[in-house]
Amino acid sequence: MYIIDSSKTPKPEETVGEYLRRLRESANISQQELAEAAGIHLQSLGKLERGLTKRLNSKTKKGLAIALNIPEEYLEAVLNGTSVEGVQKKQFCPHCWCMWYNSRPSLDSFSR
Repeated sequence: MYIIDSSKTPKPEETVGEYLRRLRESANISQQELAEAAGIHLQSLGKLERGLTKRLNSKTKKGLAIALNIPEEYLEAVLNGTSVEGVQKKQFCPHCWCMWYNSRPSLDSFSR
C-alpha cells in the first residue's frame, strides 16, 4: 500500500509543468522513464513541463497520477489553480492499483 507523501502536495501558485518537474526530479527519474511509466509520449511530457500544454485528458491524468503515486485530484487542483486542502489522502493497492479512502478494506472484501 502506498500513502501519499505530503511533499507531493502541490505548492500554491505552482503550474502543472513546475509541479510535474518537481515530482519527477524528486523521484530522480528521467522524462523518458516518467513518460513510459505514465503511458504517454515523451514529447507530451516535455510540453507539459515547459508549460506549452496546460490541459490533460483523463488517460494522461490517470497515468501520471499512478506513475507519480499522487491522487488525480492533485493534478486537477494544479490545473484549476485551487488548493488541495479538501482532497482526501488515497491509499493504493500495489497489486491492482485499486483505491480506497481513510482505512484499509477488510479481508472479506477480497474473498471470492
